[in-house]
Amino acid sequence: SKTGQKNTLLTVILKVTIASLHSLWLPATLVMSGDYDYLFKVLLIGDSGVGKSCLLLRFADDTYSDSYVSTIGVDFKIRTIQLDGKIVKLQIWDTAGQERFRTITSSYYHGAHGIILVYDVSDPKSYANVKQWLIEVERHANRNTNKLLVGNKSDLVTKNMVDRTIAKEFADSIGIPFLETSAKNSINVDEVFLTMQLLAGAEMMRTWKESEPSNLELEKEKRKARHILTYTLNFRGVDLRVQRKAK
Repeated sequence: SKTGQKNTLLTVILKVTIASLHSLWLPATLVMSGDYDYLFKVLLIGDSGVGKSCLLLRFADDTYSDSYVSTIGVDFKIRTIQLDGKIVKLQIWDTAGQERFRTITSSYYHGAHGIILVYDVSDPKSYANVKQWLIEVERHANRNTNKLLVGNKSDLVTKNMVDRTIAKEFADSIGIPFLETSAKNSINVDEVFLTMQLLAGAEMMRTWKESEPSNLELEKEKRKARHILTYTLNFRGVDLRVQRKAK
């Protein structure tokens, strides 16, 4: 299908671009507060226990802990890269997966440039609930917010594993990229956030391009300017500029 071909091409482009970006991460100590060119807000959402916090810790601090503590409300970390001479800052929000925090976390969807939907590959229920999380995204996020599906804990092997092919086909059907990761073994973690940064950057450029006045509009403005006559009148020692349309 055309959608499948488009997603395959996007995946190839992202892999090539990501491979060239790994050496561009900047240590946090080198970037002062406010010293950046672009800021992208990214959300991690999904059921409790799927490993959202572990992904964030692995990406931001390159650490991992087997001890599980549920996120209360929201948490966030920042990581920065230098790309094409520009400083790009990723502000990544880790949201609680429990139902009781849903009202609090829903407010953080506003203004997000990217949303990463995470499920646990060893927990089919967390994968089934992705559709419910997508409803939350549609309800609270901006229409053009980029989305990425991530199957975490790929280091685990159980008989109830979520089939990777099925997850990939689902992601293709809704037009979003898909990756499997292991926060524990640091597999594909950087790729997740780099992919989101690239998608957010591309969407930003597309939005800017659409907001720029077209050549036709610029020509109309020039024609208007050519048909406006400007007079300078001196009134009691004060120069007054008067404009009117030419006949």
